[in-house]
Amino acid sequence: MRASMVFWCLGLTAFGLAGSGEGKKKQEAVEIPAISFSAEPGVKYIAIKPVAFAMGWAMRSEKGKFYVKERAIQIPRTLFDGTRLVPLRSLEHLGLTVDHDSETGETLVSGDGKAIRVVLGEKRIEINKSAQKLRAWQGDYLVAETVVSTGRSGFTTPNGAFDAGPEKSRMRYSRKYDNSPMPYSIQIEGGYFMHGYRSVPRYPASHGCVRLPMWGANAARWLFEWTDLGTPITIGNDWVTELPMKVAIKPVEAKPAPKKVDAKPEPVVGDEKGASDLTTPVKPTKGSGGG
Repeated sequence: MRASMVFWCLGLTAFGLAGSGEGKKKQEAVEIPAISFSAEPGVKYIAIKPVAFAMGWAMRSEKGKFYVKERAIQIPRTLFDGTRLVPLRSLEHLGLTVDHDSETGETLVSGDGKAIRVVLGEKRIEINKSAQKLRAWQGDYLVAETVVSTGRSGFTTPNGAFDAGPEKSRMRYSRKYDNSPMPYSIQIEGGYFMHGYRSVPRYPASHGCVRLPMWGANAARWLFEWTDLGTPITIGNDWVTELPMKVAIKPVEAKPAPKKVDAKPEPVVGDEKGASDLTTPVKPTKGSGGG
């Protein structure tokens, strides 16, 4: 999974610079991204392997447990591919100092004569209808990628720039489609939602909503717990942010794609034409790109 490669490459990039004077200066504070979840306000998570790598700690997995400095570490969250995340404050139990500057918003983790600058970026979601995939970013770092299924012919999912919400529900039911369950629902615009579904083929198949897988890593639940109300969501036929050619050796940097998503949304078909998986009309979010 790309997201895991991104986190691993942070340590590789930092220590690959050690051969020059410039590299040694940068090594004084390795930069590692943090991830936040709407389900846990105020809590920052960080991938434990890059931290251990930056600090020069020994780590191993044995019988389903993960050890750092020969201490078993609790892993409350992971990325889709199993990348282990721990609360930033839990690093204090490993002998590190965690200092947060409320004025700059930066967090510095230090210990053993080494330092890590923790970066918490803004969230955004991109949905590419041509690829039938979704990518979630936090700052310049790709944190999730999953297949989706958007609206089939006659029930097109609108293109445009939107803000997540205002509705977000762990479970909704569609009055229009036989009380069909819509678990982990996040409103995109009006009657269009992202939500979990039992069938997510690699082609457009929905009534207009964006279907998310609920098996395996359960992308629907993960995104529900990660996405904040107001998180920007872009839907189009191409990616807004390109992936670099060599994801494995450097952090993913945000770069404008050669083709821009048309910000003007396609017409939203009304309930009378069965456009949405949701039947209860919802007032669009103020300032969203849909109409």
